[in-house]
Amino acid sequence: MGIRHLYTHLRPYSRPETFSAGNPTSLYIDGPALCHHIYHHLFNSLTRSGNAFETTLPYRVFAAAFLSYLSRLESSGFTIQKILFDSALPASKIPTRISRLEDSLRKLRAYRSANPSLRSGAPAVIDNPETFFSPTRENAFASRTQHLAAPPFIVAAALACLREHEVYKHLTETVLGEADPFLASWAIQRGGIVLTGDSDLLVFGDSVKGWGVMMMQDLSFTSSGVTARIFRPHDIRAALKFPLLEIAWQTEVNTGFSSLNQILDLLQRIELRRAQGAGGEKVSKAFRREYELPSLPQEAGRLVVEPRIGELLFLARKGVKERKMYLPFLNEDPQRAPAWEVGAGVRQLAYRLLFPNGEVAEVFRRGTRITETSIACEPPKGLLLHLTQAAQENPRSWYAATILNLIVTVAADRNQPGPSLRELTAAATSLLPEPAESQSRQKWTWDLVHLFASVQAGWYSLLLLREVLAFLDMEEAQVLRGLPDVGKEGLLDGAVFLAALDGQTTSAVEAAKEALATYKAALQAREDQEKEEEQSKEEGEEEEEEQEAVNPARKRPSSAQDPKAASSTTKKQKRKKNSAVVDKANMFALLADM
Repeated sequence: MGIRHLYTHLRPYSRPETFSAGNPTSLYIDGPALCHHIYHHLFNSLTRSGNAFETTLPYRVFAAAFLSYLSRLESSGFTIQKILFDSALPASKIPTRISRLEDSLRKLRAYRSANPSLRSGAPAVIDNPETFFSPTRENAFASRTQHLAAPPFIVAAALACLREHEVYKHLTETVLGEADPFLASWAIQRGGIVLTGDSDLLVFGDSVKGWGVMMMQDLSFTSSGVTARIFRPHDIRAALKFPLLEIAWQTEVNTGFSSLNQILDLLQRIELRRAQGAGGEKVSKAFRREYELPSLPQEAGRLVVEPRIGELLFLARKGVKERKMYLPFLNEDPQRAPAWEVGAGVRQLAYRLLFPNGEVAEVFRRGTRITETSIACEPPKGLLLHLTQAAQENPRSWYAATILNLIVTVAADRNQPGPSLRELTAAATSLLPEPAESQSRQKWTWDLVHLFASVQAGWYSLLLLREVLAFLDMEEAQVLRGLPDVGKEGLLDGAVFLAALDGQTTSAVEAAKEALATYKAALQAREDQEKEEEQSKEEGEEEEEEQEAVNPARKRPSSAQDPKAASSTTKKQKRKKNSAVVDKANMFALLADM
């Protein structure tokens, strides 16, 4: 995430260096930063299209380009030693995380306001992404305005392709905490260069020679290798005559300072006052702790499938009481209820299993704001059993049917029209391993945008549950392993989703029909329940009138007069509803009732 202005302040003290295959250099890579760097590089190469959703890259394309970039680094004189990913960010990063979510929401709301109906055009495509960063390809592109946040699962897509690579899977790790200090620790102890986009790395190890930091935006591929500006913390400290930790701290707290000279003048005055006997710390203890170098792990850490899930597992491992789940930002219709309502029951089950006696606060969009909602972790009911049974009965497509049913359950619960059979079939096709290949005539609408976001919310909720089960080493984890990772051919691909509105596969149609039947059954159950409650109310009123006729002096108190009576009535109604739901033995009805 970096310290604002620190990169700008220190860049004049970096120096240009060249790298080539004849002189290999050890490289330690900031995995999440590289994901976003490559995505923006790909995005800038796309031709303009009708709307922002047509320029959303498929995860399989991104994953292929990611591997292409690593291959180009290796052919340019670097030996990749480590590719590290975070599993948790420190509390000091919370304001930045919230700010980024709010910025993504501002972009989405502005785009929705400016485009009440989405213009259509030719979908942007990237041919041969596996050779995107090859030496024979021109990769100089003008920067373009990105109207929407990057797709939510690009880091998960990178992790998925790295896990399957014969070489990179042995070099990729998820660290217990933030990756920055571990990257610095590896490079300082073993020598080499850290490749990152985060200026935080400039603060570490300024007393040690033999290592450096290379910012991704400063790297350029050439015909013979790489040219880049390299930050050598030891040399920069010698030139500035102050520890980089102190410079970073003053840059952090004095946001009004626009130049490095102002920071250096302030540090000189502080040094003078301390020489005269004035007290005070040069750097806060909390800030100093963030830049302490950790010991290198003796064994490789467990490679998680997605950073936010990894963070939740990290909190469970550490026994942290204040638990927050920052759900990925979805590009949805911001004028509708959040797509994250889909799969809420599945996520709640995951939280219950992971934290039996506590709460988890989910952070995501509600209305026009990023909000935090606490979810109680109570003992699970019967959902896990139903999910595992569904996976055993239909191992190939159970997750598609499940996600579709999650979507229609939310619609029924809100008493709103559900997606059509055609739309549900398209949603199922975007989830199944072998989607239909066809040229789409269908164009994006905000209804389709929101449905596709709901599909992603359902998939992620099941992924969270799958990983929690694996973390807890529960036998059900093996059954749910059939849920594919993002990056698999066609999975969560918007182009496949649109194409399926024209051409549909048999298995997808079957899943859609099942979901539609569930939706209709849920609406009928709601209608039957309302009739039953109305009938019960009428019978109660008749019984009360008969009692009053027999004994006028004996009148039953109203609910308003007797809170206990009201509470009893409410509990009876709730028991009737729960009983009806459980009797159906329907996993999706269970979800609606959690």
